Amino acid sequence: MQCHLALLSRTILACMLLLILTTGKVDAVDVAPLEQRLSHDLPDHPRLLWIADGPSAVTDRIASDPALEITWRQVRDAADGMVDGAPLKRELTGRRLLGVSRQFLKRMLYLGAAWRVTGEPRYADQARAEMLAVAAFPDFNPSHFLDVAEMTAGLAIGYDWFHDALDDETRATLRTAIIDKGLKASLADHWFITAENNWNQVCHGGLVLGALAVAEHEPQLAARIIARAVDNLPHAMKHYQPDGAYPEGPMYWEYGTSYNVLLIDALEQALGESFGLIDQPGFLNTADYYLHVTGPTGRFFNYADGGDRRPPSPAQAWLARRRGEPALARDDARLLQALGPIDPVNQSHRLLPLMLVWAPSFADLPEPALHSYLGRGRSDMAVHRDGWHGEAVWVGLKGGTPSANHGHMDVGQFVLDADGIRWSVDLGSQDYNGLESRGMNIWNSAQESDRWKVFRYNNHAHSTLTVNGQLQHARGFAPIIQHAAAREETPAHSVIDMSAVYPDQLAHARRGVMLLADGQVLVQDEVRSPRDADGATTIRWVMNAPGELEAADPGEAVLTADGQRLHLRLLGRDAPPTFTAWPLEPPNPWDAENPGLQRVGFEVTLQPGEQATWAVLLTPGSRADAATAPALQPLADWSPPLEK
Repeated sequence: MQCHLALLSRTILACMLLLILTTGKVDAVDVAPLEQRLSHDLPDHPRLLWIADGPSAVTDRIASDPALEITWRQVRDAADGMVDGAPLKRELTGRRLLGVSRQFLKRMLYLGAAWRVTGEPRYADQARAEMLAVAAFPDFNPSHFLDVAEMTAGLAIGYDWFHDALDDETRATLRTAIIDKGLKASLADHWFITAENNWNQVCHGGLVLGALAVAEHEPQLAARIIARAVDNLPHAMKHYQPDGAYPEGPMYWEYGTSYNVLLIDALEQALGESFGLIDQPGFLNTADYYLHVTGPTGRFFNYADGGDRRPPSPAQAWLARRRGEPALARDDARLLQALGPIDPVNQSHRLLPLMLVWAPSFADLPEPALHSYLGRGRSDMAVHRDGWHGEAVWVGLKGGTPSANHGHMDVGQFVLDADGIRWSVDLGSQDYNGLESRGMNIWNSAQESDRWKVFRYNNHAHSTLTVNGQLQHARGFAPIIQHAAAREETPAHSVIDMSAVYPDQLAHARRGVMLLADGQVLVQDEVRSPRDADGATTIRWVMNAPGELEAADPGEAVLTADGQRLHLRLLGRDAPPTFTAWPLEPPNPWDAENPGLQRVGFEVTLQPGEQATWAVLLTPGSRADAATAPALQPLADWSPPLEK
């Protein structure tokens, strides 16, 4: 019976993905006419990114917007720190040149912004030395093509923005490097061309910037690169459907979507159109995803391989401005107002100068109207909040499949912010190079792969259920089946069916998260053990949490962190177990440390065929005086099922 259910779930998943994740239409690109346009109808340099509103718009925006004035001051200070520095060297980290490529791109954007605003020659002189050093590299490391893409993007922007400050010989040297080590290096049968992940967006984005920068000198090659990108970018962009959610999580959203925006903006600036890419289903909706996936603490719902710190995002600013909804960039306004000095050496904040070009007005931003978000796709997720201030209650729930690109065995995970504390924590990613240097294949999502031997990647390290100490099923898919924003008669909530990620472990598993009107959060589970189970089934309920746990009475506990309190109460069990704190010490030599955190939870034992319902009521300390325990209702009664 279990095998039949698993097969049925995979069939349903395949049908659903076929219906939802369809590639949107793009305008066909005929290479020959495009070649003619590139030969004769291109705007002068600079033609990439900077010229959105004309030459004076950036300085006018800096003068009129305090957040952008702070941004400009930090960008210029960082550019000053780059002047007279040693140019970059071709030094790999493991198998990657990516760190060098990103540092180079950062230098071109910061030096370029400083030069275009001030006209001071020292910025152009430093940029010229940096570009000539990179152009002399024997190659840009095509075995890991992200390195080539980001290096080409940096060289294209530098060549374009500093064009008038360069002599003919330097221009020719830089063009040759872009063409030979960037564009022509991409003409092999690279897998990224039709990939459905961020590699597609980043590689095509960097190459299109390179093609547009040198197009009048190599119109045929440039037309080929651009047409290929327009034809194949929808393979990745289809995963924004239907709601704008990004399957690889918000950190990789920042990476993939930023290059997607770079590509579209460059096409529109240079050629006057995006060939239909801007209209790909779900793409403009992705600004809603990025807004809601950031909690009141300023930290991401960082599922998949990602950190939890949200940076200022020029891509989000671009989307907010494009949609005419500056409130979508409210987190960017806050981050820019608090922006401190930027390290000129590392690769962080490398796209920040584009905020000066793309940002909407940050003055008097209204609060967004919606407090709930549903994101469907390969990584189904949902978020609810009761406000937009820093102490608001915000809860996210994760479904989908562990086999999504960069996915974890995190189905059923919930994250929670309240009173300015991240109470339920995703541990995030782990350094790839350290794992790869041990010979571990962390890019294979098969059930027995090395990936799931990494503690942070499997369900033991997430705020979800673990059954009999086993792993979730990597190919299973857990859809969100119910979802509703808060209404007068119904609290905000979401429900996922997790049964397919526990085949042969549980006959039935559903989890619902509800944000009550009084600010309490209910995490409710409905499970049934297999009738043919060989003995009892032990289910461990866990949330990764900071602070200290006090558990004086069975079914009751209090977490204390940074002077704030979170009350935990187990409902639905006649003889509730005691909440326990288990260590988050890494079990293997290759696992990262997890300081300051613990696994808080309990265990429930079920007999074969036994069905059980329980809920954990999470009450923030600021809401404790007015809070009351709700009566439990079956998850099916929370709301009608979503339409498939």
